[in-house]
Amino acid sequence: MNEAEQYLFSLPRFSEKGEEALKYGLERFRRVLSELGDPHRAAPIIHLAGTNGKGSTASYIASIATCLGARVGLHTSPHLFAVSERMRVDGKPAPSEWLARRIMQCKPVFDAHTVSFFEATVALSFLFFAEEGVDLCVIETGLGGRLDATNVVDSAITVITSIGYDHMGILGNTLEAIAREKSGIIKTGVPIISAVADERARLVVQQTALEKNAPFHDVYKEVMWQDETRDPVTTSGVFRTPVMEYGSMMLGLPGRHQFVNVAAALRVIETFFPKERLDVKSIHTGIRSVCEVAGLRGRLDVIQKEPLIVLDVSHNYDSLSVSLQYVKEAIALRSGHLFVAFGTMRDKDIRQMASLLAEQKAQLFVVPIHTDRALPPGDTIQYMASAGVPAQAVTNAQHALQLFSEIARPEDGLLITGSHLVVSQLPVHLLK
Repeated sequence: MNEAEQYLFSLPRFSEKGEEALKYGLERFRRVLSELGDPHRAAPIIHLAGTNGKGSTASYIASIATCLGARVGLHTSPHLFAVSERMRVDGKPAPSEWLARRIMQCKPVFDAHTVSFFEATVALSFLFFAEEGVDLCVIETGLGGRLDATNVVDSAITVITSIGYDHMGILGNTLEAIAREKSGIIKTGVPIISAVADERARLVVQQTALEKNAPFHDVYKEVMWQDETRDPVTTSGVFRTPVMEYGSMMLGLPGRHQFVNVAAALRVIETFFPKERLDVKSIHTGIRSVCEVAGLRGRLDVIQKEPLIVLDVSHNYDSLSVSLQYVKEAIALRSGHLFVAFGTMRDKDIRQMASLLAEQKAQLFVVPIHTDRALPPGDTIQYMASAGVPAQAVTNAQHALQLFSEIARPEDGLLITGSHLVVSQLPVHLLK
């Protein structure tokens, strides 16, 4: 790690310190961007919030837009292996030399305003996109929405994906309260694409849109899709929107939960681009090739089929449920056993996750995560024992992979999950 990255990682990080690392108040961050030349005003912005699905949806939007001929900047978080992954143009991360130089140039401004790690990476993303002359920025919030550093933007379209129980100590203890925080990204008169399934949360989003005179588009009402999946490892479906019949498409990310993410991405693209730009063949390519075009990794990455090995950055109950269901369905056809390499944070609902793992009859490898915010492996094993989940400690995710390879039958499956800090313990070449 060079001097510049050492400085960047010395800034307060949520993954390390939790709420202690959060910097509330957007005016201070606006001053930071002002002193850097307001790079967030250089191109139109699609802004996304949500509990789960926003990274996948953002990547589908960016991939489709790139395949339609636009030059696209994509900001997502967290990263897996290199901080430059948070800022990509047409799927390519910012060059390490550019990042090191820009960090040191921005250091006086960052220090003067005591920015967090997340704020610094958002500012650097905007600078990179402005310098690259992108036509469109796709920006994913970090946590929440209303007070998130990314909410300084004047968006062209806003998107809210799923609403679920996560970060309740910060966002609220009810889905309505969490939805209210996420809805804070909705801007006056700006179209909002909603992929919120829960009726209570959806009503909060819709009411916020009404108050701000923002055209409201409900993906569940406006898009029709039909599951055509035949292979347990790949996913395909037929899509129809108010604008276009897309026919059968292969999804670049597996799992039936991706249908709603694709549907949201299609409505965003249809809202942003004029109809004459909507080339169906290019849109199919963008959806099918999202990992290659947008540079997305760690979302149900199938790295081996027999025995099945899947990597996923699921980090809460809802996302873990989806990941487990996908792997369980894939191995059920051949009567395999489910193994899970898992590590998590103190602020997650470990009891619910343990119950979920028990329901799926999983055998656990407990992976340590080396951060103050992590739940120690010994505590995880205790929770699992209470739920009846057999669990053993391993030294890291790669150790879990090795143990699985030694005992697995061809029909078995391993899911490596719980946090991006679990998946990032694996060699980078294993991911797409």
